[in-house]
Amino acid sequence: MSHELPALVIVTGAPGSGKTTLSRQLAARLRVPCLARDDFRTGLFFTAGGWTNTPGRLPSVQESIDTFLKAMHHLLSLDVSCVVDYVLRGDRPDELAELSSKARCIVIRTACPAAMDRYLFRVRNDTLVNRPAVLRALGFPTIDDAVASYRAGAEKLMPLLEDLLIVAPAIDVDTSDGYDPNLDSIVGFVISQSR
Repeated sequence: MSHELPALVIVTGAPGSGKTTLSRQLAARLRVPCLARDDFRTGLFFTAGGWTNTPGRLPSVQESIDTFLKAMHHLLSLDVSCVVDYVLRGDRPDELAELSSKARCIVIRTACPAAMDRYLFRVRNDTLVNRPAVLRALGFPTIDDAVASYRAGAEKLMPLLEDLLIVAPAIDVDTSDGYDPNLDSIVGFVISQSR
């Protein structure tokens, strides 16, 4: 095992701000694993039979976060550097400090004015969430009810993102139209901060 801490690149921001897309592109460029909390939730949905007509109990958002965090901590314990798509929040001020004790944390904050519209479009057009059996298992009569619930959750989250104090090297990325700064600059920033 290495004597240096692994690098943990945390791509954070509002739902719909491009975290997942940027995380995957960045991880591919850095040639490290990429973990996205939403992938863990849908992976748990798959295990519970989400693509069948009679899924079992689908995991809560908190259960998927807990599973995601366990996987991330396990990778770090094995000295594997990685990129994660994860929402850091101001109401959990010790989270980043705790992660910094296990990894060299680098934070990328994504933002764009149309984040909420992008997010709700994605929810409305999600082929898994749109399945009647999944909607029923989640407790939503229609996709419109699901979208309204997801909107309410995202709106509650927004002030918690604004109150976040970053205690690690960080860069802000505007994702309105591509990336500003561009992907090469983001990669350069991550490499420079991970030495």
